[in-house]
Amino acid sequence: MNRLRTGFSMAALAGLFLAAGFLIGGPKGAAAVALIAFAVWNADKVLLSMAGARAANDPRLIHLVQRLSARAGLPAPKLYIAENHRPNAFATGRDPAHAAICVTTGLLARLSGEDELAGVLAHELGHIRHRDTLPMTLARLALPAPLARSVGGRTCEREADRASAEISGNPLWLASALERVGTHPSTEERVARLRAMEAAG
Repeated sequence: MNRLRTGFSMAALAGLFLAAGFLIGGPKGAAAVALIAFAVWNADKVLLSMAGARAANDPRLIHLVQRLSARAGLPAPKLYIAENHRPNAFATGRDPAHAAICVTTGLLARLSGEDELAGVLAHELGHIRHRDTLPMTLARLALPAPLARSVGGRTCEREADRASAEISGNPLWLASALERVGTHPSTEERVARLRAMEAAG
């Protein structure tokens, strides 16, 4: 189901580029196809560059990502840090073997302890495992913000939250992180769902 959804998202984005190329017409239409190929292979690098991300060199954070990745059955993604006061994290990359996670300094400053950070990182690993990262990355580069957010959608977030609970071993870690930094209207709903997971055992 996840790969099917990813395929539909990719087809929609490809259609957007091809339509733009068709409107331009002629040889430039072919250039649109080249643009798609470039975007697929380099979108993660572009997004990380736009975020001002740098490779993390904190052994504690790197070890945490490696440990969670092993629990998730994934290759450890590269870890990046972006100097930004807004608390945020995102996963990017064309597939699990070429994935990266970026966290902002604002997030690291706001979270309380390793457990909350593990919950957030496990959520991003959930996106990687479900192969959400490529369509979400391309959407951030190609679409207006409201449309880009819709590519991820609530279903992707619910599944990544569920994966966070499984990978980290405790749904309350992500719930606590969301309560500390969450500003989106859906935050309360997500926290309630995570707490229900914990109650259900």
